[in-house]
Amino acid sequence: MYKQHQFFKAADDRRGQASFCPNCGQAVAATDEFCPNCGFKLHATTDQPSPSVNTAQSTASSTRKVRQQAQRHMPTWGWGLIAVIVVILIGGYLYGQNYYQPLNQLDRDLTALKTGRGLAKQVTSTDPSLKITNDSVKPMVTYFKNNRKSLASLASSLKSRSATNDYGIQFVKTGKAWLFFDKYQLQVTSVYATLATNHRNVALSVNGKHVATSNKATYEHKIGPYVPGSYTLTAKGTVSGHQITNEGTYYLRANGQTYDLDLRTISFTVNGTPNTTVYINGENEGTINSSGTLALNDIPWSNRMMLTGKYKAGSQTLTAK
Repeated sequence: MYKQHQFFKAADDRRGQASFCPNCGQAVAATDEFCPNCGFKLHATTDQPSPSVNTAQSTASSTRKVRQQAQRHMPTWGWGLIAVIVVILIGGYLYGQNYYQPLNQLDRDLTALKTGRGLAKQVTSTDPSLKITNDSVKPMVTYFKNNRKSLASLASSLKSRSATNDYGIQFVKTGKAWLFFDKYQLQVTSVYATLATNHRNVALSVNGKHVATSNKATYEHKIGPYVPGSYTLTAKGTVSGHQITNEGTYYLRANGQTYDLDLRTISFTVNGTPNTTVYINGENEGTINSSGTLALNDIPWSNRMMLTGKYKAGSQTLTAK
């Protein structure tokens, strides 16, 4: 009887003790099956951790397992590959930083001007009508190959970042290379010019390529666009039965220039011994008459004209230069 009394007393003592909801901390009675504040089921979760604690512990445990598994399953060669890639990326960046340094780019451009190799890729223009190709930059290469002092002068001008020079070429930034590095190119002036001649049916050509034929005595024809450089300008026509050529090599670099390709002739009288045959640059132009004269009209003029007379005296031929 005494033991039974003690049991009920202990039960009464437990019911009298204050309890709290493990989910929200609200005070609850020992006889409550659910928390009156949050509705949490009390007796079913006795000795169990709260959901938030349990979830956090489970997530942490899962994370540790995944990390441990990754560490266990990453092969040695994988870590080596990652290290190699990192080294390549760093080395590539350092190489590019040096390769695309402006002065190094300029040195390569100047070398291309000397040799012509790869120059078209390093030349640009603000004129969309000017097509930059291996053929279109040849006149520029030709000029600087034949004029080393001019190349040295251009190099000095570009390295000092001079705003202008006598060659129609500038060194400018034109964009990015590999997203990180400034790209520079040789920017050239787009050259337009005019060819003029003074007879009909004169064929005009640039570097051997026919560009126009005159249809009147005073004739002009616009040409371009061209890259600055050495160009051979030629006019060919027939005047008074003579085939005449006016040809010269010019450095085209500025817009609006007119190049005179007149077919010039001269008329004069040769005095000498009668029956002397007269030659100009090896071509027979006639014989001096009995009065000792020979009138020559519309003879093609050249600063290299050579006038020669040949006279036969018996079996000998006498030549006068």
